[in-house]
Amino acid sequence: MCRAFPRCFFAMAVFSVFLFSLCQASALPQDAKSEASKLNPFNQAEYLFNSGKFSEAKQYYQEYIEKNPGDSHADQAIFRLGQIDLGNRFYATALGHFTVLLERFPGNPFFSRAFFLAGVCHFELEHFMEAGDIFKSQFNSNPDINVRWESLLYLGRINEKNSEYEEALAKISEVYSKAENKELRKQAEQDAERIINEKLTIPALLSSVQKQSGGFPLDF
Repeated sequence: MCRAFPRCFFAMAVFSVFLFSLCQASALPQDAKSEASKLNPFNQAEYLFNSGKFSEAKQYYQEYIEKNPGDSHADQAIFRLGQIDLGNRFYATALGHFTVLLERFPGNPFFSRAFFLAGVCHFELEHFMEAGDIFKSQFNSNPDINVRWESLLYLGRINEKNSEYEEALAKISEVYSKAENKELRKQAEQDAERIINEKLTIPALLSSVQKQSGGFPLDF
């Protein structure tokens, strides 16, 4: 019994050391990942953003910008903050982010899209003059045909907000009849239906129909 005890004790000691080493080894990758997240908040933010976890991503983007205001990804981080706030209907703060991006990083790859989204923010904030200037510029110069049609759709909505219903229908009709994007055509149809059903008098509607020469199906 006495001779067996040292052997058992030695075996238990060896086994304990093995278990300790195994636990330490398995813990390292997770610790490394956690440390990497702390050291690189931008990558963590992008992962969360692309996973649809926008609130969590926002915190990492803000942390990244605070620590790296002039880094190579700062423009993208600011753009993402604008997208997140716009998606949450925080139009004033979203506009602030897009404005900073446009002023501080004029040559960034997100410039054109940020300019358009700044127009959307102005529209939602009822800054129709500023929104109109942006959408006119986008309609005339944006290389993306879908952005041009969407800009024209917003110009029609601005006309509607200003009670210029015939001008609104003219622009919306052009989007409906010429745009190939199905979602834009659907939005144009809904906008036209709203104006026809809620805003136009019968004489004004007949006048608009004559001017449009059949651009829209009127039997919604």
